[in-house]
Amino acid sequence: MSVDLAPRLVASERIMNGDMENWPSTVAAAGWTFYQNDGYITQDTTEQRIGLSCARISYLGSASVGLERYDVNIPPGQWCLVEAWAKATAARTNGLGLRLINLTKSREVNASSQWVTAATNYALIGSFNAAMVYQKFAFLFRAEDTAGISDLYAPVAYLLNTGGWSYGQSIYLDSISLSTPNARPIDRLGLAPLTHTAGLH
Repeated sequence: MSVDLAPRLVASERIMNGDMENWPSTVAAAGWTFYQNDGYITQDTTEQRIGLSCARISYLGSASVGLERYDVNIPPGQWCLVEAWAKATAARTNGLGLRLINLTKSREVNASSQWVTAATNYALIGSFNAAMVYQKFAFLFRAEDTAGISDLYAPVAYLLNTGGWSYGQSIYLDSISLSTPNARPIDRLGLAPLTHTAGLH
């Protein structure tokens, strides 16, 4: 008889309503703030990846638009995995942007999973090609050891103006997750710091 002594990976979810199922109104997902420079965000019940609904971000012509939340807490030094599923009404290069900010310290993660002073531009983690089928976007980062135990973090997803969008085109977002393992660090699982994988609706 053999005994597996390897530690198990047990993840703790840090984002509430990341599945985009809770909408007090069709223009307000519970817990999320809409960044509406020149566009709008609505509940969509036809293009969700799973469940009953997703968020639809629509472009109106001149500026980036997205959604973010400001209440995520992460213990200092903790490894985290962020995942988001997205698809678009038209394929666009660099049409989707992701960002993770420590609001308390004004620090954010860059594309190399390093912490830097927060910038005023968007998508410091990276921008990604938007496709007309659902794709999973994932990245790893580690909260700084010098972060406070009560620091608040903001995950952000944008439809980027730099993606060449036309009026009325949209991105659908679903299944947004920020999980922290209770066992071994997830950087040992063989994942690259920043990845995206194609998936079917």
